[in-house]
Amino acid sequence: MKKIPLFVLSIFLLLNLCACSGKSQSSSAVPVSSSSADQNTSPALPDDVCFVVNITVETDAPFCAAQAEFYLKRKAVGGEAYGYVDSGETYSKGELIQFDIIKALFSDESKTDGFGIALTLYPDDGNKILLDSLVEWDAKKGAEYNFNLYGNPDEGFTLIPAATDFECKKTPWSELPKELLP
Repeated sequence: MKKIPLFVLSIFLLLNLCACSGKSQSSSAVPVSSSSADQNTSPALPDDVCFVVNITVETDAPFCAAQAEFYLKRKAVGGEAYGYVDSGETYSKGELIQFDIIKALFSDESKTDGFGIALTLYPDDGNKILLDSLVEWDAKKGAEYNFNLYGNPDEGFTLIPAATDFECKKTPWSELPKELLP
């Protein structure tokens, strides 16, 4: 007899848990932004990370590595590379490349205005292709900035913001001093 009430209690608890989880999913739906630059809550970032730059690959052109040079007020402050150099693999359309911009790049971490990124891609043929322009914006600590990568080796590649919730400026390399080239 004790087994039946325990069984009924177990089913009752299970039904309540399912009902609660359904409520939390539907009530937690919020509009999704492609960037957290202007949201009141910052994403939880590691202590050494100032902000994040995400690049979604939106090209079918094969490339095995991406190198980013970072600038602050058009002065080179560092860089980072990601890729499949030794494996022979290439990035696929829809794949994400994430650059964690660390606080150590900035002498005064509260001053991230005028942040810029120059991206160089390495196709699987051994060449390297610098994207069409230097992309700059006034970055905010704790934010995530999302871009899409479009293009091909013949016509060139470009970064486009995934949303309009932050302003960025693209300056073609032909309009910049040669010493800025990565």
